[in-house]
Amino acid sequence: MRVGAQKEVTSGSKSVSLLCSKVGTKKLWVEISSKQNYTCDVLGVRTPSSSSSCQVGDTGPGGGIVFYVASTAFTATGTTCNTNCHYLEAAPNTWNGGSTDPMNVWATAYAGCYNEWDALGGCRSGSIYQAANGTASRTAATAIGMGMANTTAIVARHVGVDTNTYAAGMADALTFGGQSDWFLPSKDELNEMFKNKSSAGGFATLCYWSSSEVAAILAWYQCFSLGSQINLNKNGTGLVRPVRAF
Repeated sequence: MRVGAQKEVTSGSKSVSLLCSKVGTKKLWVEISSKQNYTCDVLGVRTPSSSSSCQVGDTGPGGGIVFYVASTAFTATGTTCNTNCHYLEAAPNTWNGGSTDPMNVWATAYAGCYNEWDALGGCRSGSIYQAANGTASRTAATAIGMGMANTTAIVARHVGVDTNTYAAGMADALTFGGQSDWFLPSKDELNEMFKNKSSAGGFATLCYWSSSEVAAILAWYQCFSLGSQINLNKNGTGLVRPVRAF
């Protein structure tokens, strides 16, 4: 172990931060801080009891880590909290049964998406929105609270397609922590996840998909190395991390 290195050890409901120090000729782990681990319910009430409501870094009711807290309720249509949502939690990086987030394409070649004349064609080059609604829908699709609606729209254009073959399908099919309302985050939700990645944990320094469409052939994703949000062809691959609102 390297002098100056730090690690966190969890015991019961508490986490302890340790620093590697040199005492004489020996290297020892020395406690530098400790913090209480909290679990919060759907109303934001913390266990063990606390004077404050659910905070970033707490464990959410779905077993994920809370990465966004809103003092004013936001709407996430299709979720259990609907018009009274205050929190977003990210599934752990083990959500898919492995030790890291899986990679996938944003859309498949399934002929269920719209071209500029609203004829149905492959979703890698077609939009999930009809032409008349495209511009307004894409603008709205980036906001906090839009991840579930976006995910539902993507899945609706992939009727009968194996959910393991595209990013939103994987998130939509997930049941974890007793909850089945997971979704692929919107562009702005994904950015909040990046800003609090040290709390949510387990992120690779590669790029993650959002559920926000940019154009018929493009969607937003975010690189967790520097935080840049860019767009990529829907047949490109990005990492997938489901989230849920409560």
